[in-house]
Amino acid sequence: MAEQHFYSRVPARVSMYNKYDGFDTFAHSAGLTREFIERELAVVYADKLSKNDVALVRRGEISPVYYQCCVRSGSLVQGCITYLPLDYTLERSAYLTHTLVFSEEERKELLYSSDKSIFNHQMYKKDISEFNITSPLATPNSNYPTIDYDYQSIKQIQGNLKKYDSETVKNFIGSLILALCKKGKNVFFKLDVDDQELSLASLKVISEVIS
Repeated sequence: MAEQHFYSRVPARVSMYNKYDGFDTFAHSAGLTREFIERELAVVYADKLSKNDVALVRRGEISPVYYQCCVRSGSLVQGCITYLPLDYTLERSAYLTHTLVFSEEERKELLYSSDKSIFNHQMYKKDISEFNITSPLATPNSNYPTIDYDYQSIKQIQGNLKKYDSETVKNFIGSLILALCKKGKNVFFKLDVDDQELSLASLKVISEVIS
């Protein structure tokens, strides 16, 4: 079972640690401690947007961003940042971060199974309304349920690379291997899709490369 963590701009009554209106954790599974959340997970949930990004968010033009990494303690985490044109005040923009923290058994299942995709984007909540954070009865939830990860079959994400020239794909994979093995620079790539489709299309390509 994966532990869950949620972070967004919330009213003070729902703020778990800061106790004031603003960005904070507002729900997490019981197995996650405050120390782990603030020291380990901050690297993935604290998103610093530029002025240009804020304008795009307000217009609803930034699609969800997906991420996966190992934090300092070695735990594998995966998640999604969804950009919200309006927060609970209906005056500002915000974002919602939903992160899963995997057990060691789940980490091995995800990374080393030859028949499973590395990422299932459907696992992540992208709508904060179900938490009803503006309710007078709303409170932070430190006992949010864990979740069984729904592993997707490799077959569900295959075929994305076929549309590209084989030599380009070989060079792309080679660049990724070089960056990983020699701690090289970041590898940037651009796909021929609309901005609204870019995040999910990139996720499918990366998942197929890793598989």
